[in-house]
Amino acid sequence: MVHAVALLPQVIVLAFALAPLRLPFLQNAAASTAIPIVMLTWVVMPNLTRLLYAWFYSGREGAG
Repeated sequence: MVHAVALLPQVIVLAFALAPLRLPFLQNAAASTAIPIVMLTWVVMPNLTRLLYAWFYSGREGAG
């Protein structure tokens, strides 16, 4: 679910950003794949994980 929340806005913005370029299918598919992967790996998910840390680990008080 967290991946979907992180990925969907990127895909929507990227679709609008790449549309005027009218790239060939293969280049469009490559850019539409590579850009979100890089953004998710190094920008979005680390920040989203920090933001949601308390929610991710809220039920682990007695575990360990």
